[in-house]
Amino acid sequence: MDASAFFDRFKAMARICGPQAWPSLFAPRAEIERAMGVVDGRIPADSAQDLERAHYLVDTSVHPDTKKILPLPFRMAAHVPANTVLLVMMLSSKSALATAGSQLANQSFNAMQFWSNRNGSNDVDTAVFAASFVGSVAASVGVGVALRRWEARAAGRLGRRGGRLAWLAAQCIPLIAAGAAKPLQIGVMRQDELRTGVAVNLPSGRPVLGTDGSPVRSATAGRTAVATTVASRVLYLVPPMVIPPLAMAALAPALAGAPAAVSAAVFVLLCGSLSAITTPVCMALWERQMRLDIRAFEPAVRASAVRSAGDDEPSPEWLSFNKGL
Repeated sequence: MDASAFFDRFKAMARICGPQAWPSLFAPRAEIERAMGVVDGRIPADSAQDLERAHYLVDTSVHPDTKKILPLPFRMAAHVPANTVLLVMMLSSKSALATAGSQLANQSFNAMQFWSNRNGSNDVDTAVFAASFVGSVAASVGVGVALRRWEARAAGRLGRRGGRLAWLAAQCIPLIAAGAAKPLQIGVMRQDELRTGVAVNLPSGRPVLGTDGSPVRSATAGRTAVATTVASRVLYLVPPMVIPPLAMAALAPALAGAPAAVSAAVFVLLCGSLSAITTPVCMALWERQMRLDIRAFEPAVRASAVRSAGDDEPSPEWLSFNKGL
């Protein structure tokens, strides 16, 4: 991986979903609407700083395809604050009922965030959305409740050493339950990409066109886009869902005499800070405009790419496509 390219992607993602994005959540709707006018040229900018802030507000608050202001709780800028609350709920749930409730809340938020930020060209109808929601809730709640019941049985059956292993495994239950839902949720909502693929582009940025002049779609690119999205969204769960409970166990002697509010504050701080770091890091692991060697594509796509390049540019060695978030 090119470290400099990764750092550039990280900075871009941190601006959209990291701490740099949080101030935009306090911008009033009228200011965002004015920023939209400045960016599209309808309203003159007062200064270079005014133009820069307008771009910042549009990038963090407006859907790039529909050009509509996103609901505040489901903007990527709100992901870390909202996710911190959900992390604390999931990691604090010890019973089967509490685990089911926290996983239901988490999947409900994830579904609405995906729906609000979905690609404008990805026509997700209500039935597909409902199927994705039901599937992700069933997976996360089912896995979580089953593991909690296993934990209760194991704690009474295992000895002291086995009990420690059972405790360690129990700390991973929220992660396993939340992670189990990601393939279902993203796979169902983006099923058209898995079946018919996504549009691909030449190195010059021009779309690859078929003989009828329509954009060529590649199922290989679609599967890659969905797989890398699932991977990044599972990976960003790991540090904030595994490290806080282990860290709190290690800090228990130091916090033994402290008020409960102090321990709670340390726990929330751990969840929030880890989420703030790992979210943009994992979202930046793959380029949003991914590239694949042309040999990885279907023969028909390769032929269309060579034909589309024509005499205007060299025969393409790679093609690009939008991975999505």
